[in-house]
Amino acid sequence: MAHSFELRTAADFHRALQVQVAEYQDDDLNSVMAVACALFAWHLVEWIRVEFFSSQELGTFRGDLVAKCPELEFMGNIANGTKHAVLSNKKKAVAHTSKANRSFDQTFDSTFNGGFRIHLQDGTEVPFGPCLETVAEFWDRYFQHQLGVDPEPPPDSSP
Repeated sequence: MAHSFELRTAADFHRALQVQVAEYQDDDLNSVMAVACALFAWHLVEWIRVEFFSSQELGTFRGDLVAKCPELEFMGNIANGTKHAVLSNKKKAVAHTSKANRSFDQTFDSTFNGGFRIHLQDGTEVPFGPCLETVAEFWDRYFQHQLGVDPEPPPDSSP
């Protein structure tokens, strides 16, 4: 992990994910931030495997984690689709992503029905923000309960 500047451990990489998530939450229509979150959320798998479970095969380890947090697969599809420009895996869960314009719904309450969307192969649609929060919370719990590493609190996003 000598190629990542100050990120040297899985805990460092987890903290970087927390920072990315906090920044995304402050600017949740920023596609660069959304992709950065997906990249950090997905590649944390590899950091954990190298540091804690190096004897396990990566594909099996990933599969076990996705079984515990299915939304992690969506982050993987976004990360790999971004990295490779296309996602050729025939078993991919994500068909494509989109950005909807923010608008009030038909009941005229304060609920927005815009933002980033993840369109799954089965035709369903998942809002990116809540999906990302689920994955971030999964990683927080995983560090604490599975690895015995207390995660640092998320960065304070107040000005």
